Amino acid sequence: MSRKKWDLAWHLALGITGVLLVSCAGSPSTPSHAPTPQPSRVELRVQFPTSHSSQSLTVLVTNGEAQPILAQDHQTDCTILLAEQHTDGQWRPLRNCAVMTPTRHHLLAPSQMLTVSLDVTAWPAGTYRITLAYALGQPRSPTRTTSSATFVLPLT
Repeated sequence: MSRKKWDLAWHLALGITGVLLVSCAGSPSTPSHAPTPQPSRVELRVQFPTSHSSQSLTVLVTNGEAQPILAQDHQTDCTILLAEQHTDGQWRPLRNCAVMTPTRHHLLAPSQMLTVSLDVTAWPAGTYRITLAYALGQPRSPTRTTSSATFVLPLT
């Protein structure tokens, strides 16, 4: 298969996956039914602001896999990350992106790090985690998830 045809097939597969993810993504009141995160070499490290007056937190995404990972945006704050609040014994997605633009696919090479900022201004008090859904290596790879450690807002 030529490179051009492979690229087209790749983008089509990711586009279909994006449509499925967007159509299956719940509203803020819909519980997340994502699979339980499995041990992963992809790490999410939440870095809290040094000032309590800051309105955002930073998440450092590190790809410790030997292959690139692929993640789609249109999650919380239109990033590749999904913030989830623990409510009534379930993890509920928070503020999914509702912009009407095409979903973009982000590639993170092995050993590469990505810093993502999330605006927590309107997040209600509670227990949270940050989750990343990604494919490993090839576009047809199964979706994997990894989550950060839980944390409580507001910071005290």
